[in-house]
Amino acid sequence: MSSLEQAAFIRSHLGPALRDAGLGDVELFCYDHNCDRIDYPLAVLADTEARKFIKGVAWHLYAGEIEAMSEVAKKHNTMKTYFTEYWVDSRSEFGDGLRWHTENIIIGASRNGAQAILEWNLAGDPNHGPHTEEGCDLCLGALTIGSSTIVRNLSYYVIGHLSRFVLPGSVRIESNVIDSLPNVAFRTPDGQAVLLVLNKGSGMQFVNIRCNGRTASHILEGGAVGTYVWRL
Repeated sequence: MSSLEQAAFIRSHLGPALRDAGLGDVELFCYDHNCDRIDYPLAVLADTEARKFIKGVAWHLYAGEIEAMSEVAKKHNTMKTYFTEYWVDSRSEFGDGLRWHTENIIIGASRNGAQAILEWNLAGDPNHGPHTEEGCDLCLGALTIGSSTIVRNLSYYVIGHLSRFVLPGSVRIESNVIDSLPNVAFRTPDGQAVLLVLNKGSGMQFVNIRCNGRTASHILEGGAVGTYVWRL
């Protein structure tokens, strides 16, 4: 559907139906597509009646640049920003995937306003099912669940670098932009700092951390991802 059709559907049908069914607390996110079309969510949100039922904008990254999310968020700062999908190709190499997903999805989406980040998908069987007849037969879940085994795959480790430490209620805090060491930092509700760093290079690099007058240094191997946690 076009952006105008989506706005009309939310305004005149879906939003009122949820409200009238007593499901007004269900959160609706518009768009749910790639970062190459900021005009689409902006057009939906320009409909003031539809906007009353919308809680946020959902994004993918199969096209465009991740910075598109923050462009829309700046214009509608009361809307939530969720990154809701990027797949892992079962044929991909683990190290390359770890670097790309960490830099573009976990760090990139976090630095551009994402309040939630989802990878596609949670789990599959050894044949990457179940899925519909025309569904993806190459999408690798975070877990592969067999008859007697559970294998942890790329998405499990990508998400795990933050999900274990960045608890609900955490907020992103400022950290330097360093091209060779992409990073993002958070403050957790219990007063800890969490810093995620990727070494984009092939050789070792020092990660030098300075916070509130304290310093620490660590060597991060080429292509590696590190999560650093300390109390503020």
